[in-house]
Amino acid sequence: MTLLLYALVTPSGEKPRLRGMRREPLRVVSAAGVGALIGAVSSPPQPKARNLRAYHDVMLAVSPRFTALVPARFGTAVADEEELSFILRTRAESFRRLLAAVRGRVQMTARFVDVSGGDADSERPADRSSGTAYLRSRAMLHVRLAESAACVQLRGRVQRWIRGERVEWRNRVMTMYHLVPRGAAERYRRAIEDVALPDGRRVHVSGPFPPFAFADPLQPEAAVAGRTSGAPGSGRRRG
Repeated sequence: MTLLLYALVTPSGEKPRLRGMRREPLRVVSAAGVGALIGAVSSPPQPKARNLRAYHDVMLAVSPRFTALVPARFGTAVADEEELSFILRTRAESFRRLLAAVRGRVQMTARFVDVSGGDADSERPADRSSGTAYLRSRAMLHVRLAESAACVQLRGRVQRWIRGERVEWRNRVMTMYHLVPRGAAERYRRAIEDVALPDGRRVHVSGPFPPFAFADPLQPEAAVAGRTSGAPGSGRRRG
């Protein structure tokens, strides 16, 4: 058996009666003030469409049960609780910061066709002299996309609720991931659904989702800022 990690969570005394992708019982293992939602499976799932859908459905079901939840990357597994506890303890500080940033918040996703963003795939940073240099250039790409006219227009409609942001451009589609208070999700949707971009382009809004786009604390451009007002924090992704 192996332990499949579904999410980092804020520990609580409650024992959630939840099931995983293979209908396995889920439980929380805690160490250093960080909880890990896990299920025991015979082997890690393969990245097939049905498994990805099952994972997504599980995350939608479990997310409302926790005040703070950060989805793990699909298929993340550890050998046993000892290994899991070691990971939680050694990265506790960054995990606690991330959980604090998403507490009581959900991800809303806005997408629209955008032919002016440039081919982001072809503009991936060439500077691979170090991990830091690569991540810095990725962050610069994020800033350039976030400052496009359409993104500025949309952000202006919902900025009061934004607590974190990540922007991506791929195959002529711009995607804005926003971290917002759970209670503001429907107001966010109503405020942004009727926005008409230049040339009659419409915005597709989806969510609320668990904060898939803000799940990797090692990536500076995916970091979230726990702001209560003003411009969003720089900000990955699902939905």
